[in-house]
Amino acid sequence: WVCFGDAEDIMEELVDDLRMGRKGKHYQGGNKTDMKRVRAPRYHLVRRINEYISMAIQFSRGCPFRCEFCDIIEIYGRVPRTKTPGQIFAELGELQALGFRGYVFLVDDNFIGNKKNAKSLLKELAVWNRENGYPFRFYTEASINLADDAELVEAMARANFFFVFIGIETPDPKLLKTTLKLQNLSGNPLEKLRKIREYGIHITAGFIVGFDGEERGVFEAQSSFIRASGIGVAMLGLLVAIPHTQLSRRLKKEGRLLNRIWDGQQTTDGINFIPKGEVTKREYLERYSNLVKEVFEPKAYFERILPALLTLRYRAPLRALMEVWRINLTTLPRLLYHLGVKSKATRSYFWKVFLRVAWQNPAAMEAFVWDCFYFHHLSQHSDYIEREISRYLAAPSPEDVLDEAVGLSTGLEPAIGLQPGPDLVA
Repeated sequence: WVCFGDAEDIMEELVDDLRMGRKGKHYQGGNKTDMKRVRAPRYHLVRRINEYISMAIQFSRGCPFRCEFCDIIEIYGRVPRTKTPGQIFAELGELQALGFRGYVFLVDDNFIGNKKNAKSLLKELAVWNRENGYPFRFYTEASINLADDAELVEAMARANFFFVFIGIETPDPKLLKTTLKLQNLSGNPLEKLRKIREYGIHITAGFIVGFDGEERGVFEAQSSFIRASGIGVAMLGLLVAIPHTQLSRRLKKEGRLLNRIWDGQQTTDGINFIPKGEVTKREYLERYSNLVKEVFEPKAYFERILPALLTLRYRAPLRALMEVWRINLTTLPRLLYHLGVKSKATRSYFWKVFLRVAWQNPAAMEAFVWDCFYFHHLSQHSDYIEREISRYLAAPSPEDVLDEAVGLSTGLEPAIGLQPGPDLVA
């Protein structure tokens, strides 16, 4: 069973087919569902709800931008559709009634896709929080042009938003133009990150290597930018031509899309095409593995997050801050033990940052806890990436193309290796 697009109009048919065992069907839900008519999630079906650190709520679908590699605009469209504030408060009210306290993830792929409606929600959410005793802290995903709208960032801070995930992808303007991520082109990205932090919004971000036209220095450029950005949770991925995207259609037309099934992982199974530029797929895999290892090395990680944590300015009310400490009361002691006592590799770096933050900017301790929480897992994940990529390169798929790259000035003639045969490309 394959479902594409909104679920509301196809769910009943899908459930009927599942019950009857009718397999091999595709369902097209479209992207025009009226969000004001979407049913609320049945949160009461979640057992032991407070064993989860966060719950999920959706406010909007769709994104106005046209990034070439993104499937969100293909699935949900480029006209952002939103629920009403009343719908959101009904869902939050159910979570509160069930006894959940903690973090709520607004899972929108771009929360500020419809800025007008986002601002309306945030204004009312600030009031709802105050009237209900600040039971939740919020986080979401947004484009970096968030920093260009001071009213919007301040509204997020007042509505008790804790952090935002931003798709930075690459600091190179030439590559941003190539992939049509034009919303990232204006202004200095480091300055934009600083502006967001001034409102007490912590930042995590996504980065990608594999864009057409990349030179061999791309790995050093990414490493340098991540270090300067102060972003601890820098999610590094290999570019993937996801099915049904502009990128996959273009690469197929150019004869560069590899006829391999992608397993859904951007960290160990990316670059499902013949690259265009100076770097072959083999080099991408090897150097990407090294880059991830470098980014999540303890010394590098803790040294880069400290300046950002010291500049974070918490603007939510004191009562909300007290709730934050209550929520994190059980997490902090675990981190103190695992990273500050048990792990010899992190011990000295952990305590250096912990003591500086506690002394100079204690309101940023929540962000430090989250950075440590992610580090505990991402450092292990970097070992996994290194292990899996090494294993793959030792015995690659016979259908893969590891040692060819298309030259930038000669069309489809490979810069390295032989002309790809029709059996190797889709």
